[in-house]
Amino acid sequence: MVTKCLSVVLALLFLSFDCAAADVDVQVEPDPPAAGESFRIAFVAQGEIDGEPDFATLETVVDILSRNRQTSIQWINGKHTRTTSWVLEVMPKQAGKLVIPALTFGASESAPRTVAIAGTAGVPTDDGLLLEVEATPQNPYVQQQVTYIIRLWRRFELSNGTLSEPRLGTDALVRPLGEDKHFDAEKNGKRYEVIERRFALFPQKSGATEIKPVTVTAQVLARGLSLFDMFGQSVKTKRLSSAAIPLTVRPVPASFPAGAAWLPARRVRLNETWEPATLAAAVGEPMTRTLTLWAEGLTPGQLPTLKFTPPAGLKLYPDQPKLTEEQHDGLVTAVHQEKIALIAEQPGEVSVPAVEVPWWNLDTGQVEIAKVPAAVLSARAAPATSSAASAPTQSTVSPEPAPKILPLVTSINPTDGVSHRWQWVAIGALCGWLLTGIWALRVWRRGKATPSARADVAIARAESLGATTARVTKACHANDPRAAREALLTWAAQCWPETPTTGLGALADAVPEISAQIQVLNAALYGTAQAPWVGAPLAEGFARALKRAAVRVPGPAPALPILFKVTQAATATNANALFD
Repeated sequence: MVTKCLSVVLALLFLSFDCAAADVDVQVEPDPPAAGESFRIAFVAQGEIDGEPDFATLETVVDILSRNRQTSIQWINGKHTRTTSWVLEVMPKQAGKLVIPALTFGASESAPRTVAIAGTAGVPTDDGLLLEVEATPQNPYVQQQVTYIIRLWRRFELSNGTLSEPRLGTDALVRPLGEDKHFDAEKNGKRYEVIERRFALFPQKSGATEIKPVTVTAQVLARGLSLFDMFGQSVKTKRLSSAAIPLTVRPVPASFPAGAAWLPARRVRLNETWEPATLAAAVGEPMTRTLTLWAEGLTPGQLPTLKFTPPAGLKLYPDQPKLTEEQHDGLVTAVHQEKIALIAEQPGEVSVPAVEVPWWNLDTGQVEIAKVPAAVLSARAAPATSSAASAPTQSTVSPEPAPKILPLVTSINPTDGVSHRWQWVAIGALCGWLLTGIWALRVWRRGKATPSARADVAIARAESLGATTARVTKACHANDPRAAREALLTWAAQCWPETPTTGLGALADAVPEISAQIQVLNAALYGTAQAPWVGAPLAEGFARALKRAAVRVPGPAPALPILFKVTQAATATNANALFD
């Protein structure tokens, strides 16, 4: 009976819960909040809540760093109370007064509240954390490097620190300069640890602009009594913003040459090297000119392409430019390197023009010229190469005469003391005679091949060589260096099956018409810069080699190399069609 009475009482108590809409109170801690520091907003609801809040409206005025939901139920003097709290760690987005908007919690709603921020955000008092910035120069030329320095002064440990990157009001390039620097310094009679970070800014438009404030956000350990922290210890987030720095960006001076690339720099150097250093080579052989442009205070993208007009009788094959970026003494340094292969078409001397690069000296405020002088190249006639030297020769092998057979047994006078070593000599001679006979028999059988069999092999080889010749031409016209190399080596293997060519260097020695072009092909395949390869010169030299082979008349002896024998049969009728 007692148990039933207790059950009824408990049921009546639960039915007496306050189901009316709860009142939502807004609390701030600390009140007022300090400038540049996070604080807590608590929404406390007394009674039943039939919906979760939406904090999207609140996020328009603050950044929500963390959130926590707590619910408690109390029984006091037979009365039931239910409390639900939403505690948010927030950071104001703007300085000045903060208006916490009204939020809905299901059928309940909180009232708006205005919070006054103590102090001025971005200029906090010296509480152990300071932020300084500086920019040099503040009146740069357009595209000139501006060095921007950020220094964070601190007297306590920070965690989860972040620093925003500098931004300009107009278009600009931003480059970090080296690693962060850490050192100790004194300010206002207090010792600080300083963290320094540097950036290089390159404004892309002239006119008035500013470097936007940067923001440092970090967590610090705060101690003391707290409304929401029963242990008297919590982590606070501090946010410091720097001051904006105005810039007046000057345009390109009127005295700078029109049409030239604008290069505002501290120092600029232009150098060249030649390979070979003698500036002399045979007609058809490449001479390489390497130009290197070095500029201090610029990025590689600002450096121009180095151009010069080739004279008549000289062909140019430029390589892909190589761009690198370095840093020296707080300045960005750019390097632009180009390699150009020059090939003379006829013997004689050819003058290569000078290369000039105008630039603006920031120290003197004047135009200067970086220059390499003109050079005179000497092209000599290509040496004549005989066909016998360009291909392996054939020799007729005749079998050696059979050695004289020694007797197996030699009479020995038992009284003369001679050993039996002559028996072993005789056995060795007999074995040598047998091996020689076997080798001679194999040579004789090879020579007995029928004329029709040899003709079939020659026709099959000619047909295969014709297809490979067309493949070489196709790869050259497609400007495909790898396919051209494979086709050339296959072609050489078919031309000299007895002594196959193992590399392009050996093929260049065998076929002088394409030796210079093979060097250019090697540079495109294995050079440091992957430049677009032009295969037309190689195709032209290859066609000349085929035509020279086609008109050669064989003598009574097999003096012509295998290359020209097969070429006569396979390419005499279609050499012109392949390359015309």
